[in-house]
Amino acid sequence: MTNITIGIRGDKKLLADLKEMPDKAQKSANRRLRTAAFALERRIKREMPRDTGRAAASWGHWNPSFIIDNDDANRDDAIWEESEDGLTIIQGTNVPYVKNLNEGSSRQAPRGFIEKAADAAQRALTKSMTKLIDEVFK
Repeated sequence: MTNITIGIRGDKKLLADLKEMPDKAQKSANRRLRTAAFALERRIKREMPRDTGRAAASWGHWNPSFIIDNDDANRDDAIWEESEDGLTIIQGTNVPYVKNLNEGSSRQAPRGFIEKAADAAQRALTKSMTKLIDEVFK
């Protein structure tokens, strides 16, 4: 299993501020998280090395349109979980060889492409959430 978590974490003040926001702002925070998570999912699917398409099809939401020729691929390969508080999304795949792809086994993508995408998405999300909090608590 290979997965990543995107969400509001680590910064206790940021988490406390989010929990104190009115419902409308909390819904905006949840939308911002989902937007960042979907963008991350699209980037990883786009950058995922391809042979049969199973790895790309399985990342996050199952998308069989990526499958070229692979009878082993199925919906259970995909991982997408949203926390009850709406502040965390876990996405990934149960396809075992994705770890090797991320470690550079294919020349189609650089080593660590998943972490690079996740780090960029997390930075963008934190910036977006900080901006939302600044707007709410002006």
